[in-house]
Amino acid sequence: MSETEERTISRWVSDRVLPPGTEPVAVDTPLLTEVGLDSVHLVELVAFLEAEYGVEVPDGHLTPENFRDVRSIVGMMGRLRTEPTQRS
Repeated sequence: MSETEERTISRWVSDRVLPPGTEPVAVDTPLLTEVGLDSVHLVELVAFLEAEYGVEVPDGHLTPENFRDVRSIVGMMGRLRTEPTQRS
């Protein structure tokens, strides 16, 4: 798990979901229930992850568990990097 990835994703979420000037979300803050990450933000976040980190996030990985918090997102990306390429 990369602290740099955690910081970058945390800042992305904070900049796009929270009011201006808000501190970055903690890596274990629930994104769906406390931060208010909605379906539009989720699509934008997935596009960001794919462009920034070169991972493809298959539809089958778009689950609440994988996007529960920043730490979960980084864990999912690590798994995607090591899994054989599959379409779902």
